[in-house]
Amino acid sequence: MKRILVRLVPLTIVAASIVPGAGHAQTPLACESLAGLKIDNVNLLSATKVTQSTDLPSHCRVLGVVRPAINFDIRLPAQNWNGKFFMAGCGGFCGTLDSDRVGFTNAMNYALRRNYAVSTMDAGHWGLSVLDGRWAYNNRIAEIDWGSRAVTETAKVTKAIIRAFYDEPQKKSYFAGCSTGGRMAALEAQRYPDDFDGIISGAPALDYTGLVATHFAWLVQANTGPDGRIF
Repeated sequence: MKRILVRLVPLTIVAASIVPGAGHAQTPLACESLAGLKIDNVNLLSATKVTQSTDLPSHCRVLGVVRPAINFDIRLPAQNWNGKFFMAGCGGFCGTLDSDRVGFTNAMNYALRRNYAVSTMDAGHWGLSVLDGRWAYNNRIAEIDWGSRAVTETAKVTKAIIRAFYDEPQKKSYFAGCSTGGRMAALEAQRYPDDFDGIISGAPALDYTGLVATHFAWLVQANTGPDGRIF
């Protein structure tokens, strides 16, 4: 009986060769062209050149959404990229795209000034402030995005955009976050250790049941008088 040798080709390789934007870019894309990339489960809303200011270098800013509702902001240095990627976390319940946060804590522009490609996200929902938790009521998908999905999905998109824009992947990638951002960092190290080469977990808010449900409730009760007024 004649033997027939069958060679199996991984489906991911086939897909990368036929889907625009899924494989390695043949040439670097202009900033505005990034908005036309096709990335699974992602809506790219805009890609805009931002001129140099006294505070930030010139860069390409890409805004988009990982479906269903993880809003992200990616900023790519137009010149002198250092070959690295830095992602910032967010605090509290997040709920806002705090792209221009000052300082280092949960702030991506700290790294952009040092010529990193950077990104951040809103953790998958909108809120009036980082203390607004109403979004979580009867909304399991948003809970999952905030709890574990937002960082890893935004990291994947950022790396795809980096490769398309610079025609090469980042040499190193880092994540830094504090409070909820610190929890995000700890979870990334535990569940998605290949996402980043280095992780900074600052003051991680790990025990939300004890911290928010118990301690915050006690603070409200301890500082509320019999007439309902807060001291």
